[in-house]
Amino acid sequence: MAHRQMSATDFKATCLAVLDDVNEDGGSICITKRGKPVATLLAAWNSARKPLENALRGQIRITGDIVHFNTAEDWEAFQTKAPLSKARGPKRGPRVA
Repeated sequence: MAHRQMSATDFKATCLAVLDDVNEDGGSICITKRGKPVATLLAAWNSARKPLENALRGQIRITGDIVHFNTAEDWEAFQTKAPLSKARGPKRGPRVA
């Protein structure tokens, strides 16, 4: 599943083999013209591949309540009672040329 880079000339010469490689390993290929990227070749979704639904199962552990939580302590902006115009900072004087 590597990301590779190849020139348009090389891609044109080996197009069918490159398509087979991308289909098998699921990687991507950046196709360039004169060193600048012009296209990216990606494999089409294949139902035989492992679905992403359970890709992180067992990798993440949730601690605490993710439904009922209080962010008021985390955000001081919600705690301030000052009007918005005063909270912007000091006023600047006129510009002197």
